[in-house]
Amino acid sequence: MDDGDDARPGLPDGLVSQRALELLLEQVPALMWTVDRDLRIQHGLGDTQSVLGPDREGKRGSTLFEYFATTDRGYLPIAKHLEALDGATVQYDIAFAGRRMTTRLAPMRDAAGTVIGVIGISLDISRDLEMQRRLLSEDHAQSMRVLAGGIAHDFNNMLGAMMAHADLGMRDPSLTPSVKHSLTQIKVAAGHAHELTQQLVAYAGNTSVTLGPVSAPRLIAEVCGWARGGFPDHIRLEMVGSVGEVTIHGDAGQLRRVITNLITNAKDAIGEAAGVVTVALATRRLEHAAAAELGLANGDYAHVTVIDNGRGIAPEMRERIFDPF
Repeated sequence: MDDGDDARPGLPDGLVSQRALELLLEQVPALMWTVDRDLRIQHGLGDTQSVLGPDREGKRGSTLFEYFATTDRGYLPIAKHLEALDGATVQYDIAFAGRRMTTRLAPMRDAAGTVIGVIGISLDISRDLEMQRRLLSEDHAQSMRVLAGGIAHDFNNMLGAMMAHADLGMRDPSLTPSVKHSLTQIKVAAGHAHELTQQLVAYAGNTSVTLGPVSAPRLIAEVCGWARGGFPDHIRLEMVGSVGEVTIHGDAGQLRRVITNLITNAKDAIGEAAGVVTVALATRRLEHAAAAELGLANGDYAHVTVIDNGRGIAPEMRERIFDPF
């Protein structure tokens, strides 16, 4: 026998086990507790402060009815604890205290096998769910990019045929001025459609955007001219602002597409009521805090505003307003 070992006083096994469990639960976003048959909280270990609150010691001795401020025995956590008191092992998910928790409950039994309470453990799965949502979103975006690339390729082939036939038709010397004008408009429209396909290709990741000087007033006037043709009689499209020539650096096709989408969305938001869509162009000088807030360098910028008197955007759709489709 080693006298040295006998000389050292040991800690009780139960105390060691409890402390080990406490250290473990402090390292993970988890909470463990026990309740008696009256659903009175007996113990709590782990990240109890963020769930039970700063007065966590004061919560011990309270019933679950008092803790959740309800008398409803059908309330999910209480109903599940009652199931565990009947001898079942149960699991459920719940949103609580700003978190998403997955919880497992099991009956506690005495030496005779009688259920004397419930032991529960909850794991905070909020970060896991957020990561899963992001991964699904990335997978969806990749699928959309593949689809966009295929559509752009096929659509470009059709546009090539349209423009070729328009060119051939315009060579006919017997064309009337009105027919020639119509063929010219077809070519112009096909050119804009080609720009759209280039945006699809860029979205698919197969090419880069083309940046260069763009006349903001001219581009907006062009977009408004095209858009008016699709407006019903009860909605007016107005262009305001007189700032002279404003040249910006950007991709004309992307800018045209963005403004067209904003105008179309504004028109759709008005619906069947009489209304006005206003497109305004102004210049703004951004410096220091104002520039930093937008992630821009200090300088002069063109400011385009599209305003409508429609019903607005539903709250559940606001986070998707920049989705490509």
